[in-house]
Amino acid sequence: VKLLSSIIGGLIYNCGIGSIFPLGNFSIYIISYHMHSNESLSTNYSFFMVPLLSFALTCFVSIGGLIESKVGVHIAMLIGSTVILLGNTLLYFSEHILLTYLSMIIFGMGFGFALFAPVKNACFYYPEKKGLISAVISSLGHIAGAGYNLIGETLINKENYTLQRDEVKYPFEIAKNVKRYYRFIFLTVPIGTIFGLLLTFQYKKKKNLSFISKKEEKGQYKKDLKRIIKSKRVWTLSLVCWLGTFLLFLLLNTFKAIGATAPKRVDAALLKYTAVFVGFSLSLSSPLWGIMIDKISFRVLFSLIN
Repeated sequence: VKLLSSIIGGLIYNCGIGSIFPLGNFSIYIISYHMHSNESLSTNYSFFMVPLLSFALTCFVSIGGLIESKVGVHIAMLIGSTVILLGNTLLYFSEHILLTYLSMIIFGMGFGFALFAPVKNACFYYPEKKGLISAVISSLGHIAGAGYNLIGETLINKENYTLQRDEVKYPFEIAKNVKRYYRFIFLTVPIGTIFGLLLTFQYKKKKNLSFISKKEEKGQYKKDLKRIIKSKRVWTLSLVCWLGTFLLFLLLNTFKAIGATAPKRVDAALLKYTAVFVGFSLSLSSPLWGIMIDKISFRVLFSLIN
């Protein structure tokens, strides 16, 4: 029962914080908003947003796992959600492109702290199927991402306005609506966090018979944190993972900006439903990779994917 409840809690939590995923697809609206106040900018500046987010996520996910083991899954989830909301607050009030880039880094940090906290906790209940459990939890996040794309486009560009050949940015009347989606994030993240916390049960590990004082435990935590920060293997693996997924994330999150500003403009409705299709495709493929990672090594599977 606790396993099932924790999986459902993780699903809802990832669904809530997953509302920031479509920001990459909405980067064309974000940069259009900034271009109206800074004529030196171009749509090319939108391509930096997702790499900054994904790089921060890759760097902080290891630290997030250590935080979860130290303070528990509930506090780790709260920390992650709080950091994400901090990034969203900065993004909401941002009137400068550099602050927008900083908010993307903060988003990545928050995801790194929170994304795998409920996943890791649920996997403790059934370690033999940790790949499948993590894939199932993440799959709903992709389905939610598909829905969030529809919601976001309705909030921002309800009439599916397509840029004309002589236009390099969306009209301000449309671009400013991106803040409506920021307000939507302020709603989804707290709701997902609350229900996720209520449904997630902290896995209680078997106590070690040897007595360890709180001071010794705290000292060991600091040593583990320093070892992660100084570990060449951790940072090398993080870099490999980032480089291995960089192109995928970039294409998934910038095809709308590329299509909207291409010499032969792509219809806005087509771009919107393409994003929805991508979300559903990712959700269907996640369980497959989860099953495979339980059966073959990470190196082999990672090589196959790339």
